[in-house]
Amino acid sequence: FSLGGDSIRSIALVASANKNGLPFSVKDLFEFPTVRTLARFVDQQKNTRISTPIREIARFALLNDKERKALGERFELDDLEDAYPLSMMQQGMVLLSLKNPHLNIYENIQRYNFEDGFDCALFEQSLQYLMDKHPILKSFYNFSGEQPLQLIMKDKKPSLTVDDLRGLDDQLAQRTLEDWARVERAKGIDTADILWRARV
Repeated sequence: FSLGGDSIRSIALVASANKNGLPFSVKDLFEFPTVRTLARFVDQQKNTRISTPIREIARFALLNDKERKALGERFELDDLEDAYPLSMMQQGMVLLSLKNPHLNIYENIQRYNFEDGFDCALFEQSLQYLMDKHPILKSFYNFSGEQPLQLIMKDKKPSLTVDDLRGLDDQLAQRTLEDWARVERAKGIDTADILWRARV
């Protein structure tokens, strides 16, 4: 953590390690936080644990027959990459957000300053590349069935808006950014469309 690690990076690290034949969990990573101790633990695991190949999960395999049928009635299944139930943590976050909509719980606004030149087309192309590489960025929630689902679209364009503030002085530009942040917080996120959006 002192080097910039966090729980999300831990999950990604463990998934990548497991995929490459290194058997340890997030819990193990926290218990053995140095490379030396973790390597020793992994060596012990390899000697004592029977290796189980990672099983690919088919599309919609986490839904029951009734859910798959209902999903096909509401959406074109060919347009969906996958669909699966929300985790218990996700359901809890959604419930808290719905109970306290005025608090904008779990809605984060990240602001970055670009010092170099900005190429709008290249930036949008980069966003699309990330969405195609990480399908979770093309997901949205659906609450119309027996349980809440997370749906992944096959083809989804980035939600990108670009405003040119170069004609404004620094004070007015700063006020414009503050107004934008207030509007964004008031608008919230429509989880039935996409779980994030970008504005430059």
